[in-house]
Amino acid sequence: ACGAPLVHSATTAVAETAGDAGLAVDPLDPRAIADGLAAVLEDAALASRLRAAGPARAARFSWAETARRMAGVWREAGAGSP
Repeated sequence: ACGAPLVHSATTAVAETAGDAGLAVDPLDPRAIADGLAAVLEDAALASRLRAAGPARAARFSWAETARRMAGVWREAGAGSP
């Protein structure tokens, strides 16, 4: 959201949240992490694309929408209760 290029774990919910606004790497592979960091430091076009995509992607999320969705989940879960 702050406009910094994002390198993130490919195995967590961050991958789903970041979408194409981040560069996913294997968090258990030090070489993959290093390569991801090097990519955003050395590839100006990649870093620029990620910087631009981050705030746009973050704008798709809000606390109000999260609360609305969670309330829906809770309602559904409660609907099955006796």
